[in-house]
Amino acid sequence: MIKQTASTTSTNDPDHWKGLNSEDAMKQLSVDPKTGLALPNHHHDWQKPFPNVKLFTAIVGTQIFAALMCGFGLTVPALPWTIIGLVWVYTLI
Repeated sequence: MIKQTASTTSTNDPDHWKGLNSEDAMKQLSVDPKTGLALPNHHHDWQKPFPNVKLFTAIVGTQIFAALMCGFGLTVPALPWTIIGLVWVYTLI
């Protein structure tokens, strides 16, 4: 079993939350204490650590394959390419 030293406490440790009032705890969880809604995340999605190249390629490749299937009408009725293009633009924005 790995011993945890005092300097390596995590938010999973129950002692980390002792002494915090509910408002401070909500702020650490990125939740607005008044509404209970999640606060916006202000960091850029492509900061380090970057997504794994294999995972990213598999996801994008699957999406391209699905778009081609829809465009050519394989296993589903064919969709117009303009609709497929609009969906891709909407997704990337």
